[in-house]
Amino acid sequence: MHSLKRDQLILSFIYLTRWNLYITAVTCTLSAYFTTLNYCRKLSKQNQMTIWLKIFWFLHNNIILYSILISGIYWSLLHDGSAIDLNNVLIHMKNSLVLIFDLLIIQHPYRKSHFIYPIICGAIYELFTVIYTLSGGIDYDGNNYVYSIINWNKKPVSSIIVSTLLLISLAIMHMMICSLHAIRTKLGNYVNTRQNMLKTAKEENIMMSV
Repeated sequence: MHSLKRDQLILSFIYLTRWNLYITAVTCTLSAYFTTLNYCRKLSKQNQMTIWLKIFWFLHNNIILYSILISGIYWSLLHDGSAIDLNNVLIHMKNSLVLIFDLLIIQHPYRKSHFIYPIICGAIYELFTVIYTLSGGIDYDGNNYVYSIINWNKKPVSSIIVSTLLLISLAIMHMMICSLHAIRTKLGNYVNTRQNMLKTAKEENIMMSV
Protein backbone atom coordinates (compact mmCIF):
# COMPACT_ATOMS: atom_id res chain seq x y z
CA MET A 1 0.00 0.00 0.00
CA HIS A 2 2.74 2.45 0.99
CA SER A 3 4.73 1.48 -2.11
CA LEU A 4 1.69 2.13 -4.34
CA LYS A 5 1.11 5.55 -2.79
CA ARG A 6 4.77 6.40 -3.19
CA ASP A 7 4.72 5.36 -6.85
CA GLN A 8 1.59 7.44 -7.48
CA LEU A 9 3.18 10.45 -5.80
CA ILE A 10 6.25 10.12 -8.00
CA LEU A 11 4.13 9.69 -11.12
CA SER A 12 2.16 12.85 -10.30
CA PHE A 13 5.26 14.88 -11.18
CA ILE A 14 5.08 13.84 -14.84
CA TYR A 15 1.82 15.76 -15.36
CA LEU A 16 1.74 19.40 -16.40
CA THR A 17 -1.43 19.85 -14.36
CA ARG A 18 0.39 19.04 -11.12
CA TRP A 19 3.33 21.26 -11.93
CA ASN A 20 0.96 24.13 -12.68
CA LEU A 21 -0.82 23.64 -9.35
CA TYR A 22 2.44 23.62 -7.40
CA ILE A 23 3.82 26.67 -9.20
CA THR A 24 0.50 28.49 -8.77
CA ALA A 25 0.74 27.89 -5.02
CA VAL A 26 4.27 29.33 -4.98
CA THR A 27 3.21 32.31 -7.09
CA CYS A 28 0.20 33.09 -4.90
CA THR A 29 2.41 32.90 -1.81
CA LEU A 30 4.85 35.38 -3.36
CA SER A 31 1.93 37.59 -4.36
CA ALA A 32 0.60 37.65 -0.80
CA TYR A 33 4.09 38.40 0.51
CA PHE A 34 4.72 41.33 -1.85
CA THR A 35 1.22 42.70 -1.31
CA THR A 36 1.77 42.66 2.44
CA LEU A 37 5.14 44.40 2.04
CA ASN A 38 3.59 47.06 -0.15
CA TYR A 39 0.71 47.55 2.29
CA CYS A 40 3.20 48.01 5.12
CA ARG A 41 5.19 50.45 2.94
CA LYS A 42 8.29 48.26 3.08
CA LEU A 43 8.48 47.70 -0.67
CA SER A 44 10.11 50.92 -1.85
CA LYS A 45 10.06 52.11 -5.43
CA GLN A 46 13.83 51.91 -5.58
CA ASN A 47 13.90 48.11 -5.29
CA GLN A 48 10.71 47.19 -7.14
CA MET A 49 12.51 44.89 -9.58
CA THR A 50 14.45 42.68 -7.21
CA ILE A 51 15.28 39.16 -8.33
CA TRP A 52 12.30 37.82 -6.37
CA LEU A 53 9.93 40.25 -8.07
CA LYS A 54 11.31 39.20 -11.45
CA ILE A 55 10.76 35.55 -10.54
CA PHE A 56 7.21 36.36 -9.43
CA TRP A 57 6.53 38.25 -12.66
CA PHE A 58 7.86 35.34 -14.72
CA LEU A 59 5.80 32.76 -12.82
CA HIS A 60 2.62 34.83 -12.84
CA ASN A 61 2.79 35.43 -16.58
CA ASN A 62 3.11 31.68 -17.15
CA ILE A 63 0.59 30.18 -14.75
CA ILE A 64 -2.44 31.97 -16.18
CA LEU A 65 -1.61 30.76 -19.70
CA TYR A 66 -1.00 27.20 -18.62
CA SER A 67 -4.10 27.12 -16.41
CA ILE A 68 -6.29 28.14 -19.34
CA LEU A 69 -4.48 25.73 -21.67
CA ILE A 70 -4.80 22.81 -19.25
CA SER A 71 -8.51 23.47 -18.66
CA GLY A 72 -9.20 23.70 -22.38
CA ILE A 73 -7.28 20.54 -23.29
CA TYR A 74 -8.62 18.47 -20.42
CA TRP A 75 -12.31 19.22 -20.91
CA SER A 76 -12.20 19.09 -24.72
CA LEU A 77 -9.76 16.21 -25.39
CA LEU A 78 -8.80 14.24 -22.28
CA HIS A 79 -11.94 13.95 -20.16
CA ASP A 80 -13.55 10.58 -20.84
CA GLY A 81 -17.13 11.74 -20.33
CA SER A 82 -17.49 10.13 -16.91
CA ALA A 83 -19.21 11.84 -14.02
CA ILE A 84 -17.60 15.15 -13.09
CA ASP A 85 -16.45 15.10 -9.48
CA LEU A 86 -15.25 17.91 -7.24
CA ASN A 87 -11.61 16.89 -7.57
CA ASN A 88 -11.72 17.27 -11.35
CA VAL A 89 -13.36 20.68 -11.08
CA LEU A 90 -10.84 21.92 -8.52
CA ILE A 91 -7.81 20.68 -10.46
CA HIS A 92 -8.87 21.36 -14.05
CA MET A 93 -11.22 24.35 -13.81
CA LYS A 94 -10.91 26.32 -10.56
CA ASN A 95 -7.36 27.42 -11.24
CA SER A 96 -8.09 29.04 -14.58
CA LEU A 97 -11.29 30.75 -13.36
CA VAL A 98 -9.56 32.25 -10.31
CA LEU A 99 -6.59 33.47 -12.35
CA ILE A 100 -8.80 35.00 -15.05
CA PHE A 101 -10.72 36.87 -12.34
CA ASP A 102 -7.40 37.92 -10.84
CA LEU A 103 -6.27 39.20 -14.24
CA LEU A 104 -9.33 41.44 -14.49
CA ILE A 105 -8.92 43.16 -11.12
CA ILE A 106 -5.16 43.59 -10.58
CA GLN A 107 -2.69 45.88 -12.30
CA HIS A 108 -0.18 43.16 -13.13
CA PRO A 109 1.90 44.20 -16.17
CA TYR A 110 2.13 42.14 -19.34
CA ARG A 111 4.57 42.61 -22.21
CA LYS A 112 4.12 41.23 -25.73
CA SER A 113 7.82 40.39 -25.93
CA HIS A 114 7.42 38.01 -22.97
CA PHE A 115 5.55 35.47 -25.12
CA ILE A 116 8.85 33.64 -25.48
CA TYR A 117 8.90 32.56 -21.82
CA PRO A 118 5.81 30.30 -21.83
CA ILE A 119 6.96 28.86 -25.15
CA ILE A 120 10.38 27.99 -23.70
CA CYS A 121 8.72 26.36 -20.66
CA GLY A 122 6.36 24.45 -22.94
CA ALA A 123 9.20 23.26 -25.16
CA ILE A 124 11.14 22.03 -22.11
CA TYR A 125 8.11 20.08 -20.89
CA GLU A 126 7.49 18.60 -24.34
CA LEU A 127 11.13 17.53 -24.51
CA PHE A 128 10.63 15.83 -21.15
CA THR A 129 7.61 13.91 -22.51
CA VAL A 130 9.75 12.71 -25.43
CA ILE A 131 12.55 11.47 -23.18
CA TYR A 132 10.14 9.98 -20.63
CA THR A 133 8.08 8.12 -23.23
CA LEU A 134 11.02 6.79 -25.24
CA SER A 135 12.68 5.67 -22.00
CA GLY A 136 9.70 3.44 -21.22
CA GLY A 137 7.97 5.72 -18.75
CA ILE A 138 4.30 5.08 -17.94
CA ASP A 139 1.29 7.03 -16.71
CA TYR A 140 -1.08 6.18 -13.83
CA ASP A 141 -2.77 3.47 -15.92
CA GLY A 142 0.44 1.88 -17.17
CA ASN A 143 0.30 3.43 -20.64
CA ASN A 144 3.59 4.32 -22.29
CA TYR A 145 2.88 8.06 -22.56
CA VAL A 146 2.16 11.03 -20.34
CA TYR A 147 -0.92 12.22 -22.25
CA SER A 148 -2.77 10.19 -24.87
CA ILE A 149 -2.77 13.07 -27.37
CA ILE A 150 1.05 13.09 -27.31
CA ASN A 151 2.19 9.50 -27.93
CA TRP A 152 5.77 9.70 -29.18
CA ASN A 153 6.13 5.94 -29.64
CA LYS A 154 3.07 5.17 -31.73
CA LYS A 155 2.13 8.58 -33.17
CA PRO A 156 5.32 10.65 -33.53
CA VAL A 157 4.06 12.79 -36.43
CA SER A 158 0.75 13.69 -34.80
CA SER A 159 2.59 14.29 -31.52
CA ILE A 160 4.87 16.81 -33.24
CA ILE A 161 1.86 18.54 -34.78
CA VAL A 162 -0.03 18.67 -31.48
CA SER A 163 3.03 19.90 -29.60
CA THR A 164 3.64 22.65 -32.16
CA LEU A 165 0.00 23.75 -32.06
CA LEU A 166 0.10 23.90 -28.27
CA LEU A 167 3.15 26.18 -28.35
CA ILE A 168 1.48 28.41 -30.95
CA SER A 169 -1.68 28.56 -28.84
CA LEU A 170 0.40 29.75 -25.87
CA ALA A 171 1.76 32.63 -27.95
CA ILE A 172 -1.74 33.54 -29.18
CA MET A 173 -3.19 33.46 -25.66
CA HIS A 174 -0.34 35.61 -24.40
CA MET A 175 -1.10 38.26 -27.04
CA MET A 176 -4.80 38.13 -26.14
CA ILE A 177 -3.98 38.66 -22.46
CA CYS A 178 -1.70 41.58 -23.38
CA SER A 179 -4.57 43.13 -25.34
CA LEU A 180 -6.94 42.59 -22.43
CA HIS A 181 -4.37 44.17 -20.12
CA ALA A 182 -4.11 47.22 -22.41
CA ILE A 183 -7.91 47.64 -22.51
CA ARG A 184 -8.17 47.25 -18.74
CA THR A 185 -5.38 49.79 -18.18
CA LYS A 186 -6.99 52.38 -20.47
CA LEU A 187 -10.35 51.85 -18.82
CA GLY A 188 -8.78 52.18 -15.37
CA ASN A 189 -6.96 55.37 -16.36
CA TYR A 190 -10.18 56.82 -17.75
CA VAL A 191 -12.11 56.04 -14.57
CA ASN A 192 -9.33 57.44 -12.38
CA THR A 193 -9.15 60.62 -14.48
CA ARG A 194 -12.89 61.12 -14.21
CA GLN A 195 -12.81 60.56 -10.47
CA ASN A 196 -9.96 63.05 -10.05
CA MET A 197 -11.77 65.63 -12.16
CA LEU A 198 -14.94 65.23 -10.10
CA LYS A 199 -12.95 65.44 -6.88
CA THR A 200 -11.17 68.61 -8.04
CA ALA A 201 -14.43 70.20 -9.16
CA LYS A 202 -16.02 69.37 -5.82
CA GLU A 203 -13.11 70.90 -3.90
CA GLU A 204 -13.25 74.05 -6.04
CA ASN A 205 -16.98 74.39 -5.39
CA ILE A 206 -16.41 74.05 -1.66
CA MET A 207 -13.67 76.71 -1.74
CA MET A 208 -15.85 79.10 -3.73
CA SER A 209 -18.76 78.67 -1.34
CA VAL A 210 -16.64 79.46 1.74
